[in-house]
Amino acid sequence: MENQFKETNMGEISLIESIRLHPAMYTGSIEGKGICTMTEHFILDLMSSAKMEEVDIELASDGTVRITSSAIDVDSLIKKLGLLKKAGNPDTQKNIMDLAVILGLSRSAKIEVYNGGKIHTLLSQNSQFEINIEEGYLREDLIMDFVPDGKIFKTTDVDFEYLCSAFRKTAYLNPQVKISLSDNLHNDFQQCVFHYPKGIFHRMDQILMERSIDEPSFRLDIEKKHNGFQYKISISLLDYATTPYIQSFAGDTETYNHGSLIDGVKKGIIRFIKDFTGQEVDTDNSGLILITSVSGIQFTYGGSLKIKLEQPEIEKAAEDIVYKELTDYMESDREKVSIFAKRFRTCLNFR
Repeated sequence: MENQFKETNMGEISLIESIRLHPAMYTGSIEGKGICTMTEHFILDLMSSAKMEEVDIELASDGTVRITSSAIDVDSLIKKLGLLKKAGNPDTQKNIMDLAVILGLSRSAKIEVYNGGKIHTLLSQNSQFEINIEEGYLREDLIMDFVPDGKIFKTTDVDFEYLCSAFRKTAYLNPQVKISLSDNLHNDFQQCVFHYPKGIFHRMDQILMERSIDEPSFRLDIEKKHNGFQYKISISLLDYATTPYIQSFAGDTETYNHGSLIDGVKKGIIRFIKDFTGQEVDTDNSGLILITSVSGIQFTYGGSLKIKLEQPEIEKAAEDIVYKELTDYMESDREKVSIFAKRFRTCLNFR
C-alpha cells in the first residue's frame, strides 16, 4: 500500500501517528467504550457532511464492525476519501478526522462507495492505505468494515447495550435519521432500530410514560429558530411530587452541568409568572420534567470541567422564546395561568 498520512504541523509527526500515540485523546477511552465513541463520531460526521439519512451498524461474529447505508451523499463521501491524501493540511484534518481515527485505530479497514457504475475502494492495513476505482455494482451506497486494533484497545469486545444507548441519543437529536443496530458478536443475537421523527419531543413522551400515572397537568413543546440556532424545548409538570428530570443538549453533546439553555428556559418561565400573576417563584423542582436542545455552528463551555454551556446569547434567546410561547399559550385563559403558576411554585428551584 503506497499512501500514508503525511506530515502535519504537530511536532513533525503524521496525523495517523498522533492518533495512534494518543488514542484516548480521540476516543476518550481505550476500553470497548472508545470503539463505540469513534463509531458514533464517524456516523455523526457522515450525517452532517454526507447527509446520511439511514444507516445499519453490525457487530459481526468475527469482531468486525460493519457500517452500511443506501441513503447518503456519495459525492461528499468520495471527496472525503480523496482528502486523505492531503492529511498534512490542518483544514483538511478537520474534514477527515473522524475517518482518520477509525483508520488509525483499526487493524484493518475496507471502505467501498458506489457511484454511477463505479466502486471507490479504500483498503487500510497498519496505518497504510490505498484507494482504487473500478467499474462494478454494489447493493449499498456505502459498505465499511473495520477491525479495532487489539494492540491499542485493552478490549475489543464492544458492549452492545452501551452502543444502543449512544445511538438512541443520536437518533433523538437527529430526527431525520434512521439507525439500525445488530449484534452478531455475542451469543444472543440482538437488534435495535432508532427513528424518532419528533426528536426530543418523543423523548418527553417516553419519560412521561415511565413517570406519569395520568396525563401531565401541563405540557408545552417549542421549536424555534433564532440567530442561527435551532431551539427545541419540552416542558411538562406532573400533578404529584416526584424527582425532577432535566436534560439538555448542545448539538450532539449532552450538557450534564446544563448552563445557558436551561438557565434561559427557567428565566423565561419565572418572567412569565411574575408578569402575569405578580407572584414569586421559590421551590424545589418537584414534578418538573424539562428536556431541551440547541443546535448551531459553535458552542462555548465553561466550569472546571468545561462541560457547562456558557453563551449569554443562547440564555437570552431561550428566555425570550419561552416567555413568548407561554404568553401565547396562556393568554386566552386566566384560570389556566393561575393553575400553571401554582404548580410551578412547587416545581422550580430558581429565584
